[in-house]
Amino acid sequence: MAVSTTHKLISLAAGILLLVKIYWQSRVGPLGTTIWIVVVLTGVCFLGSAVSGALLSSDKPPPAAVSVVHKVAPVLTVLAAAATLYLLPGS
Repeated sequence: MAVSTTHKLISLAAGILLLVKIYWQSRVGPLGTTIWIVVVLTGVCFLGSAVSGALLSSDKPPPAAVSVVHKVAPVLTVLAAAATLYLLPGS
């Protein structure tokens, strides 16, 4: 149980830190369309990871596709977050 909770909290903290970075960069100057597309993609991947993880930890057995999504979505989230940080001005 502790490992499950720890990885959820680390993921949440990383998402919040990324949002704070995006917020402060958008206050300095406008962000381009490309960066916003990557930010939205990162958010969708993050939500996919969270939702699939919640479905896996529920009492009811999830469909097999949920397990596959939960294995792929975190990798896509990390790649999208890295792209977001790379494309942010001043990073």
